[in-house]
Amino acid sequence: MIVWDPVTEQYRDFNALNHRWDPPLTQGHDRDWGLPLFLFTLEPGDVHAIYHPPLQNETERQLAADFATRSMVKLYPLSKFPDGALITNVSALGEPNRIDKVEQQVTQERSLVAYSGVALEGAQLKWIDIHDSQASKGTAVEKLKGQLGVDNLLVFGDSDNDLSMFTIADEAYALSNAKAAVKEVATSIIGHHDEDAVAKFLCQRFELGMP
Repeated sequence: MIVWDPVTEQYRDFNALNHRWDPPLTQGHDRDWGLPLFLFTLEPGDVHAIYHPPLQNETERQLAADFATRSMVKLYPLSKFPDGALITNVSALGEPNRIDKVEQQVTQERSLVAYSGVALEGAQLKWIDIHDSQASKGTAVEKLKGQLGVDNLLVFGDSDNDLSMFTIADEAYALSNAKAAVKEVATSIIGHHDEDAVAKFLCQRFELGMP
């Protein structure tokens, strides 16, 4: 987890993964899992980048292109991994059974947390995203709550990575498209994310006028 402070215009509260992955040793493949790893980094000068091992097939090349498009950062071969770069999170792609085993192993490591899902529509592949266990939405909003002196915390979510927020929030609202586990612990369920449900909720709750 990294937090951007708009006042000081600096990053702070780092929870990097360098202690777990050493790029020169793994060469982009976890020695225990045998998966190609995409390492997301924050580098000196507040530069974001993604480093990857040699891409073996069209699916991996498509994944790399998708990462570049969605994150709007540059991709580099792992051989160019620079000194001083902080690994913020690690992503991988693989067969569902292998990804599921990896996720099970990660849940047994107190210093790590992972989220996974179907990689590509129609493809028999899954993705997994791995973070430091303290790099969660719950940790982030709890820090912000304290720094801002907030008394009442409202959160919204629809997936597993939102559960850490739900456990500490005063009010937690699940979108109608949310996973069952999220709905089960929600204060209430609102509309679908495709229908601007959060914006409409906030406008109504705080009398801001409907969008």
